[in-house]
Amino acid sequence: MKSIDLNCDMGELIGAANQDEALMPYISSCNICCGKHAGDDATIFKTVEAAVRHGLAIGAHPGYDDRENFGRVSHQLSQPAFRELIEQQLDFLQEKVVKAGGQLHHIKAHGALYHDLEQHEMYLETFLEILSSYGTDLRVYGMAGTRHLNAYQSAGITFIPEAFADRRYASPTLLVSRKQKKALLASFPEMERQVLGLISNQQITTLAKGIQRLVAKTLCIHSDTPNALKMLILLHQSLQRHGIQIHSPQ
Repeated sequence: MKSIDLNCDMGELIGAANQDEALMPYISSCNICCGKHAGDDATIFKTVEAAVRHGLAIGAHPGYDDRENFGRVSHQLSQPAFRELIEQQLDFLQEKVVKAGGQLHHIKAHGALYHDLEQHEMYLETFLEILSSYGTDLRVYGMAGTRHLNAYQSAGITFIPEAFADRRYASPTLLVSRKQKKALLASFPEMERQVLGLISNQQITTLAKGIQRLVAKTLCIHSDTPNALKMLILLHQSLQRHGIQIHSPQ
């Protein structure tokens, strides 16, 4: 029987806009903001506590210290500054997860940082050094098709290839920019086709190259995607109809 992990970025929205816990019954893992690009202490800890109650695999979701741009703009940092950025956020979330009685399962970089790890060798090397110091049990969720898979394997770190349920692809390893109107999959039929294609056929339809092979073990839907809850419930129901199990990766 086929299976997939559904993950969601959480802990970012404050107040009435936050619907994180309502999303949790329909996913198997979550990536929780670490306070730099969004969120606040109370919201983040509340999200961690809810994730523990729901039995989700909990991940740290560090991003650039840039609330104005929601962490979606690249920054050029020195090696010490980059190390401090990641270590502070990992320590921050680790403390909250332990306090809530949970365990940190993985790390998934946010926004521009997610893509910069693919582009900047120094960032990747420092990132791997930090993760190694935390122990190799901490998995990494990252872009499926990464050219750096061997680097993670050589460091003894489990890499979980990720694709996106709610984003359109320019190429197998490049999402359509959020600055463009076609960045998001706005309708559920579009999302369902993309998800079922990824799970059943290991394929993605890209704007530049048409249908391409893409192997993913986890799929992300963003909590701030319009109608995220409705779309996620429909997706959960669709996967059940197709006999696809939802559970976090080991």
